[in-house]
Amino acid sequence: MKTRFLRLILIAVSVFTTGAAPLAAQQKGQKALDGVFFKIEKKGQKPSYALGTVHYVHGEYMHEVPGLDSILGTITCLAAEMSMEEMIHPNQQATMASIITKLQGFDSSKLEREMPTVMQEFLDTTGIDAYTRYLTPQQLDSLDRIIAYFQVNDKVASMSTVQGEKAYRYALPFVLPSLWQSLTTSKFSQFYKDVRGYTSDYKLLDLMIAMKANELNEAYAVEHPDKQQPRIMSVGLDSINVMGAFIDSQADLIDLILNDFSTKNLVQLIYRGGRAQYELCSRIPQIDSIYRSGKGNELIDFLDEMPESERVYGNDVLINDRNRYWMTQLPQLMKDHQTLIVVGLAHLLNTPGSEGILSMLQKQGYTVTRIL
Repeated sequence: MKTRFLRLILIAVSVFTTGAAPLAAQQKGQKALDGVFFKIEKKGQKPSYALGTVHYVHGEYMHEVPGLDSILGTITCLAAEMSMEEMIHPNQQATMASIITKLQGFDSSKLEREMPTVMQEFLDTTGIDAYTRYLTPQQLDSLDRIIAYFQVNDKVASMSTVQGEKAYRYALPFVLPSLWQSLTTSKFSQFYKDVRGYTSDYKLLDLMIAMKANELNEAYAVEHPDKQQPRIMSVGLDSINVMGAFIDSQADLIDLILNDFSTKNLVQLIYRGGRAQYELCSRIPQIDSIYRSGKGNELIDFLDEMPESERVYGNDVLINDRNRYWMTQLPQLMKDHQTLIVVGLAHLLNTPGSEGILSMLQKQGYTVTRIL
């Protein structure tokens, strides 16, 4: 049970870090690159490319990005935040175990003492439920609308002794945070099927590109059984310690949750997480439209205005440190290989608290040309 609550803490932290990172507006007067897809050139080298992604654009859109399909036929290196193997065959259990171990290093004595009382307060059907007790009437009405929008009661009724439209109020406290992301993904899939005519369920754009590269490698291996190396080399730019560093960067927030563990705090976290996901779903059409137009800076501004965005934006570990670390690898990669860089859009473009890798490359003599 303790592990479940540590997972809840991880979900509570990650609810405010969905997407690739701090997406803040450009500084006034700063002349910066705009777009989502770029060609990168330097004398004596074959051209490389960079695609900025966001977590809310369907992977099937890769076939509509100008020239991307043909570029995949020419590149010899795919550089992503994670390696192709991690994206296609993610060892989620091992990753989660590592994160849980790190979380267990925090002082959780308050959590352990209060857990039985908190559990009972959520499950008790004899009095006022926890949500009614700790949310304002306006917040409670908002949460009821969110529950109806995601059709949550259909999923939690079987876990509760209470049926009907209020069943969610008596579910275990880790149930709703665990559902928010999957329910949002379902809404994404439905939008892209209804509006864009995509036949597959929602998948991340970087994942779909990695899968396509893997298909090309498999075909290449069949045609060239004597070749030991794949046609497209996969490079994960992040170190294996990135998630650990992120957890360390959130130490104050995690410690606050653990040391002030209460039903009231959990109710607030659950409500804010659901509100953030609801607001995200309501913005899918605009996000899709802005991305398709190639207005990267406008999309960054748009996402920056979403609820709770300020909780992540400006995190050095998520943006600045990673950009600098990636730049220790990218110039050599592009010198040795014709490379497609696929990373979060906020890593490519400048924001007030960070310098994008495209700007860094320009300073090293690269010419960057917008394609989309």
